[in-house]
Amino acid sequence: MIPNLPAIDPEYSVPFNVHTWSDHPEVNSLVDTVWNILSVDIQNALIGKSNNKGTPPKRILKKLLIDLYVNWLDDPLLYVGVARGNDAWTPTSRYNALHIPHKINTVIDYLVELKLLDFTGGRNDRTYGGRYSHTSRIRPTAKLHKLFIKCSATEFDFHQQEAETIILNDFDTDAEGDIVKTTGRRRRKKVITKEYNDTKETKLMRQTIEAYNAFLHNVYIDISSLEEAYILRKRQDGKTQRVSINQSKKFVRRIFSRGEWHFNGRFYGGFWQSVGEEYRKDIRIDDVPT
Repeated sequence: MIPNLPAIDPEYSVPFNVHTWSDHPEVNSLVDTVWNILSVDIQNALIGKSNNKGTPPKRILKKLLIDLYVNWLDDPLLYVGVARGNDAWTPTSRYNALHIPHKINTVIDYLVELKLLDFTGGRNDRTYGGRYSHTSRIRPTAKLHKLFIKCSATEFDFHQQEAETIILNDFDTDAEGDIVKTTGRRRRKKVITKEYNDTKETKLMRQTIEAYNAFLHNVYIDISSLEEAYILRKRQDGKTQRVSINQSKKFVRRIFSRGEWHFNGRFYGGFWQSVGEEYRKDIRIDDVPT
């Protein structure tokens, strides 16, 4: 019997990753099972009547379940942070290669209604300049947990599908790739990733980092001194961050800041960037010390 999962701090979460994908047969079977839980009326409402239906709702459901499942493998208590604003889901954006539209919010609402998801609403902090704002949080309920247990797919059965590796942010970026929202006129209500047109230089940068990611994908990286596959560390804002140490946390991007190509441009994304010097010395690649 699966116990009810306890409510925890919504900060114990990871952001939704729009690019994680898998064609594993049992992942597809999981999607079919959940889709069939939806009533015919709900399915028809999601499909819609327009000739321009956009991304099929079953594909949206699959993307949602994949991210929930991957993080459930890491820790069943983890929440996934999802933005609810329509402007967070632009199907034509280069940062949304799977073309997931804002209809994902409707899919989430139905799964909550069917008690497949726990939901915690987001917070818009207007008192402290956004410091305590956070996106909504979702997590599988015990009901969905039972379906996940039947799926044998592992973290090695998932990959990053067409994820953009060259990122142009409006804001500064700290040492771990997180956005730094400065005070004053540069503060905005939302973090903005800028669209851009490719040039010879951006194409060359992308080829280089994609080759680097291909190398990382084919090696096993871990920290030999850990008993559990994660560490807990204090962030600069004083909050506790859970850093997962697994093979799905190796994807690297190059991030530029302040909307300009000559600011920043470091590589970000690998779990080793967030573990600190204490653990970094114990990193092994294919069981060989670094």
